[in-house]
Amino acid sequence: LATANLDFVSVTAMDVYDNLNTESYPISYIETEAPMVEMISPVAGTAGVIQLEAGDNTLYIEGRVIDKSHIVSIKVDEVNASFTPSDYNPKFTATIDIQNRKNLTITATDAFGNETQKVFEFAKDGYLLSDNNPMGKTWVVVIENTQYQEFTNLSAPARDIKLLTAALDRYQVSKILHKKNMTKRELERFFAIDLRDLIISNQVNSLLIWYAGHGENVNDIGYWIPTDGRQGDEYSFYNINALKASLYSYQSLTHTLVVSDACHAGESFTIAMRGSKNSLATCNDLSLITSKSALVLTSAYREPALDNSYFARTFANALANNPADCIPIDAIAERITIVMNKNTAQKPVFGRISGLEDHNGTFFFVTK
Repeated sequence: LATANLDFVSVTAMDVYDNLNTESYPISYIETEAPMVEMISPVAGTAGVIQLEAGDNTLYIEGRVIDKSHIVSIKVDEVNASFTPSDYNPKFTATIDIQNRKNLTITATDAFGNETQKVFEFAKDGYLLSDNNPMGKTWVVVIENTQYQEFTNLSAPARDIKLLTAALDRYQVSKILHKKNMTKRELERFFAIDLRDLIISNQVNSLLIWYAGHGENVNDIGYWIPTDGRQGDEYSFYNINALKASLYSYQSLTHTLVVSDACHAGESFTIAMRGSKNSLATCNDLSLITSKSALVLTSAYREPALDNSYFARTFANALANNPADCIPIDAIAERITIVMNKNTAQKPVFGRISGLEDHNGTFFFVTK
């Protein structure tokens, strides 16, 4: 039955005795289309993604609901939005708490019960908080220097790195770059240019740099020893300050973690020691995940480091035996400190990297 332009519909019935009755029913037109939700501020784009800034705890929202009928309810998650019910296509506003949230849902209902829900995802520093890996794209760079021209060759790093990479297989790591026996010139170019360009072009969010090799401290300046480093010639060493200068240019990173399994070089990295307050943190601690971090863990401060030490083995064991969905570097550092203080004279150092931006976030290893 076509109802266009009809005001009522009549139904006539007749029985076998020719009794006839007609009933007329008025037609009331109701709207059956669901409302449409538009976000005005913050800008979400066609993908429905809201970019957050580090430290954001609340979010002010302004939007509009478009519908042929009056709107009776607008909610942002569990918060009732402010709007004028008598207006058609009303604007609305709301302020919500976004701590530990990965998205928000706006629900709009019109006078005829038609309802729509629209989800807006949160993102920080280019990656969605709802991604399976909250750390975003994670890369690991391993520098293995064992064959030296003038320094003693090392045997342990090869075994240690094999343990490390095997343990990392459980975790969400997009790429492992393994560099062996790098000269000073190769180290300088790699960190200053090659790695920087790779991070930018591949939109890497989190970076772990692991160095295993000789280290040195000269006049309170730490160095990694390249394979062509010369005994007593600090100019032939790779200056930790050069590494920090290169890392400073990696502005797109949210998390930077340097692990240095080398003697003497720990002092030059840190500006503040880091306690173990985050050692029990979980993947649900979004403020730690989304806030920038620039951290360093070294196997020694100024003292010599053993070729065959507890450092790398304890690190790998912490990863391999972790029963949780993720583990923060704070928990690994705490475990290493306990083991090494008990068994060696080495003093591991864990803290923030001086000169790099750090907003008290931390580096998580997230299982697959």
